Amino acid sequence: MKMGRAIALLFVVVISPAAAQRPTPDQPVSHFVGDTDGWTTGVNYVKWSKDQLFYVGDSLVFKYWGITHAVDEVRANEYKNCNTDNIISSDQTSPTNFSLVIPGIRYFICPKSDHCSQGMKLAINVVDANTTKGSAAARVGGAKSFMVGLLILVGAIVGVMS
Repeated sequence: MKMGRAIALLFVVVISPAAAQRPTPDQPVSHFVGDTDGWTTGVNYVKWSKDQLFYVGDSLVFKYWGITHAVDEVRANEYKNCNTDNIISSDQTSPTNFSLVIPGIRYFICPKSDHCSQGMKLAINVVDANTTKGSAAARVGGAKSFMVGLLILVGAIVGVMS
């Protein structure tokens, strides 16, 4: 069996059904902050958030050890300066859930010790699904996933044609 046909078969059997089950902006997603690492020190939350797309209706889920960590929602200035004097909300019970109900930038920090200054902070941009154009692939895994899927699709088409 030629490589192209093998890729085409892979696309039809494995990738097509998975792509059909991907969420759309109309299907809320729970974003587990930090994925399997959770909300803790030593995680690059800037990098983590770049692979996410947050829509109104989604939620953020922070998982952490309540004794050593917490999560505060703050404003931009408090986020920038790791300041906990003027918080919007605070929670020390894991898991902590935040519903993303309006578009805009939201800021979160860990108020414990110097965790925020060590990078334990997260800024996200919540977008309205009705005004944002994007594919399901972009929602699930960002541009990288979209490009991989596109390359696989092209490979499948070439395989069928050869």
